[in-house]
Amino acid sequence: MVNVTRHDAVGASFLKSVDWNGTTFSGVKVHYRRWFNQRASVETALGVPTSGATGVLGLVKISPVNWVGLALRPTLLRYDYPGERRHFDASAGLEFSGPPALVASTLGLIGVLVHAFSGVR
Repeated sequence: MVNVTRHDAVGASFLKSVDWNGTTFSGVKVHYRRWFNQRASVETALGVPTSGATGVLGLVKISPVNWVGLALRPTLLRYDYPGERRHFDASAGLEFSGPPALVASTLGLIGVLVHAFSGVR
């Protein structure tokens, strides 16, 4: 994201999603962030799938500090294949950035590798 004023930032993101059953889609989102001070912000995003489905992708995130945010990601999709199906999903959780994200990502990767090579199925 790029700060365009002292309190406003805009940006875009690309995503790729793979479901447990092998369903995939890609999408793009346009983001807007409002800074309340140097640490706290609220962010919204709206996007569309670019392949595999049609629909709307959303985001609302509140960040009381730079490196931690509480996010809600609603998604409404319609898959383009025989037996068309609509799918509404919403995920919520904590998001980390900066050094906490690096630590969490590294620990997650280690956990995935340990599970993958442990032979547990």
